[in-house]
Amino acid sequence: MVSTRAAHLCACGIASLLKRVVSLKVAIKNERDESPEMTVGVDGSVFRFHPNFEDLLNTKIHELLDGQLNDWKIVLALSEDGSGTAAAIATRMSRIVKEKQELEAVVQTGASTSNVETSQKATTTTARNGH
Repeated sequence: MVSTRAAHLCACGIASLLKRVVSLKVAIKNERDESPEMTVGVDGSVFRFHPNFEDLLNTKIHELLDGQLNDWKIVLALSEDGSGTAAAIATRMSRIVKEKQELEAVVQTGASTSNVETSQKATTTTARNGH
């Protein structure tokens, strides 16, 4: 009962992401011109050791998407140390976003300062010319 509920809750998140990916048509057909394949990395001891969890998860994902996969093949793959890897990726992405925002602020400030300086020079030139 508990493991079924856990599989269903996991399937909701996975199905939601898959639905978005399929709607964006992110995957392409492979070299053999077969249907696109989406691999979902799954980590955790329940997925790894529970005898039926993968089947419960797979069944519920397909039930939730009911015909919305457009012939896509969904593969659930065990991801070793997925949480550690995900934490590293999230940290790096956060830093990249922060650096981008800082750079945009500098560029924006530089552009504003440049516009003010240009405006001041134009005013000074106009005043000198008597206009």
